[in-house]
Amino acid sequence: MIIGVGTDIIDMRRIQKIWNRHGERFLNRVFTSYEQTYCLAKNKLAANSFAKIFAAKESMLKAIGNTSGIDWHDMEVRHEPTGRPFLKVSGSAYKNLYQAVEEVLGKGHQNDYPNVKINLSLSDEPPYGIAFVIVSCG
Repeated sequence: MIIGVGTDIIDMRRIQKIWNRHGERFLNRVFTSYEQTYCLAKNKLAANSFAKIFAAKESMLKAIGNTSGIDWHDMEVRHEPTGRPFLKVSGSAYKNLYQAVEEVLGKGHQNDYPNVKINLSLSDEPPYGIAFVIVSCG
């Protein structure tokens, strides 16, 4: 059962401009240490990678629906050894996600929580990047 869907498209040049203007302060506010290490390893394409991760986080917020109290670091884009991206949620993002599950399935479905899946797809055609998230259960 689908709990929520979110998508976001981003102009990668926008992220580059913000990064140029605010530097590490911007990176530390929005991206986890893992995300920064991953993107900075891309050298000239770092801004493109940061942009897609930013879009992934925006997509996750849309899929959850309730953004109350969520910090950027409550959502982290990681990568499997194959390179496939996935999202980890914690803190308020985790709490709000499971409130969304309860809204769809009804209260008392805590046993279904381990079956919650977050599917993430990232793509780009510079200067644009896109992220698509589907949260499902069962």
